Amino acid sequence: MNLKPCPFCGGEVTMQYTGSSDWEVDCKTCPVETKFWVSAQKHGYGKGEADEAERRWNTRSSEADQRDAERLKEAISDAAYEWEKYVTEDNAPVSLVTYMERAFDAAMSAQSDKEESNG
Repeated sequence: MNLKPCPFCGGEVTMQYTGSSDWEVDCKTCPVETKFWVSAQKHGYGKGEADEAERRWNTRSSEADQRDAERLKEAISDAAYEWEKYVTEDNAPVSLVTYMERAFDAAMSAQSDKEESNG
């Protein structure tokens, strides 16, 4: 098999068939472990199944998806920072989950408004 390296650490990975159309990929460097099921009926037993398992592992998200994920990570980090400031300014206690839900709703509303004004 020609497997791409781990997307998290770049380490070498191994893939093994674990039975009943189940496949597992393990990174040799970090604790990443991925399990998935491949339909032998749909892809063929043996090599067909193995080829589909390899294809799934080697499929990566697009650069646009990665940029979106990075923006989301930054937004979450910013919201957590703002929440920390909020609760240390003697405001009424609000759970982090509630604060994050409010921040997410506000961000989604702003994104929707931006899309409407552009289109």
